[in-house]
Amino acid sequence: LSLGVDKSVFLRATIEREAKRVLEAQSRHVLTPEDAELFAAALDAPPTPTPRALEAARNYRARVVHAD
Repeated sequence: LSLGVDKSVFLRATIEREAKRVLEAQSRHVLTPEDAELFAAALDAPPTPTPRALEAARNYRARVVHAD
């Protein structure tokens, strides 16, 4: 490059910037207004946990150590 920047430095910085952009775009969820309302309603009134879900939560708590 004629801008006084080493090619490998330029390429590495460009690849890193683009990789961050792609990862950010893939990890963001954009909801329609209707979907946002449904999502908020589900958070406000969660379903009753099933026996299987309760057992999974008990197993998780028994196996995972938390720093309180």
